[in-house]
Amino acid sequence: MSKQEGDFDLINDRSRIQISQKTKVDTNYGLATYNSSFSTGNTRLGTPIADNADGDSAIVIKTDKIRLIARSDVEILVSSYEETANAKEAKIKNELVDTTKWASIVIKSNGDIVFKPSALGYIKLGGDAANLGVICSDIPVTPSRGTVEGPPMITTMGGQFAGSSATGTGENRQVLATGQAKYASKVLIK
Repeated sequence: MSKQEGDFDLINDRSRIQISQKTKVDTNYGLATYNSSFSTGNTRLGTPIADNADGDSAIVIKTDKIRLIARSDVEILVSSYEETANAKEAKIKNELVDTTKWASIVIKSNGDIVFKPSALGYIKLGGDAANLGVICSDIPVTPSRGTVEGPPMITTMGGQFAGSSATGTGENRQVLATGQAKYASKVLIK
């Protein structure tokens, strides 16, 4: 038996569940460097996710594999908060009731995965620096049996792309007029 058997080792323990009222979770688990890419400090681009200087309450699950099994749905929700000082000058985190500032990921029992950013937030694919817009049809599409159906988009030369009807003929061939496209308002890619 090792002399250190049973000692707390945040980095090398094979499995750990930690519940703490005040800790520097990113520093303790070696995540600070990785998470620094999210910590732009530019509030227009989002709130940094680095450790609070005074520490944060945290729950950490670290192991080789994690299984969450739900019969109905799974939701990961960030309800946001504001830091205010009380009469003793201690900082207090007050949860915001304004749900427009909340963000969530929901996995539904019907198989849908819903990403919902806050009113001023974005879904960023490829990293925190994602800054490219996604062009989409200005006409709504129809979800159908695990795929999406809709009319094609037209290039300035009359070519068709995307859309389930892009190769259709006759009455099934739906055409969008040039200019009937827009950027997805909440999705950025890299």
